[in-house]
Amino acid sequence: MDGESNIVKDKNEVLYVKTELQKFGYLSCRLSVLPADMSSGSRELLLALGWLLHQQKVFDKIMSRRSDPLHQPLRNFVKLNVASLEPLNTNALVDAIFKLPPRDAIQQQLMLCNKLHLACRRLHSFSQELRCLTHKIHQYTQGVSLQTELNHLTPLEVYLLRHPESLKQMMFELEKDNLELENLVSWKATEHVFWEWMHSVLNLHIQESATIDKKISRTEEVHLPLPTNIAKEIVSIRSSVREFILHHESEIERLDQLLLDKKITPSEIHVLATQVDSELTQLAGRLRHCGRGWDFTSDDMSSRDGTVTFIESSSAALSNGFSKKSRPKFTPQSEKGIKAVKLESLQQEVTKEIQLLEQRIKHLETQLKQLQLDNLAKLQTCLVTDPNIICIQPRGLKQLLNK
Repeated sequence: MDGESNIVKDKNEVLYVKTELQKFGYLSCRLSVLPADMSSGSRELLLALGWLLHQQKVFDKIMSRRSDPLHQPLRNFVKLNVASLEPLNTNALVDAIFKLPPRDAIQQQLMLCNKLHLACRRLHSFSQELRCLTHKIHQYTQGVSLQTELNHLTPLEVYLLRHPESLKQMMFELEKDNLELENLVSWKATEHVFWEWMHSVLNLHIQESATIDKKISRTEEVHLPLPTNIAKEIVSIRSSVREFILHHESEIERLDQLLLDKKITPSEIHVLATQVDSELTQLAGRLRHCGRGWDFTSDDMSSRDGTVTFIESSSAALSNGFSKKSRPKFTPQSEKGIKAVKLESLQQEVTKEIQLLEQRIKHLETQLKQLQLDNLAKLQTCLVTDPNIICIQPRGLKQLLNK
């Protein structure tokens, strides 16, 4: 039984190492297919270790996270024997609250909120008390210091002076910190040797991988852990997508039919452009017979800059005979002329809207004055009917009443 448990433990450790390396971004096919009994693959593990040290900057992170034991807070050094609190089952508490009647549930939530508020206030008061004690320690130990950058003792140093038995713990932490620093210094001194060795191992690995037979699949195996309910989620999403497609199937078919109906080929566009050119040529010929217009051809249409439009003053007068004064006039307009006409019409519309708004404002002012007069009349009636009311009217109101 012990042998089987050790095998299972080794397999779990191998799978854990592969998974964590792939989480960091190290996706290697050779590492993924390594056996779980750890009978081979030392070079792959060495390459993975070198990649991890270089990519994640492990030793730099260790240096940035380390702290001097003498500069740690007092509460981190002193391990108080506080009774461990039992974990609170929040789910059971929420279920119990929801099972209560609405009135009792509200009372329960108010009680919990008050408890939380009281705990926050106590925590704030304890924090203030800690700051006051720290300030007193700094004030009473002014001029005495064990550190060159300070002019007073820290709470940790005062605690060590009052409790000499705790110096053993501090010495143990200092020795541990010194050992860590010595290891880091030795690593920095021999780091180049390690990377030169890794460079030779990597070159050998590249040479062997170039000559090896391509029996290993190019597909990289990934051992990332998947959620347990991923299959159910995929099935539910697929069914919802299918229902959505079936529900809107008629609209999709109609859109496809519209795309087919509205589709036009370049040859049809060329035919339509030719028809438009011919109609414009005929219209220009009619205008020329009437004594207006100019010689227009399809070549002029392609070479003319801007858009040319014809404005007809009266379509009915064209069929009847008119004098020169009443004869319909056709004038070509450029883009600037069209913009000027549009701007003029827009200004006229804005002027009309402003006039309507002014009329509306005058009407509202009249209604407001009428409401003021009605309210003043009601106030005057109340003053006459009830002798106990005393009202001193401002001058403005008297003038409004006189009006």
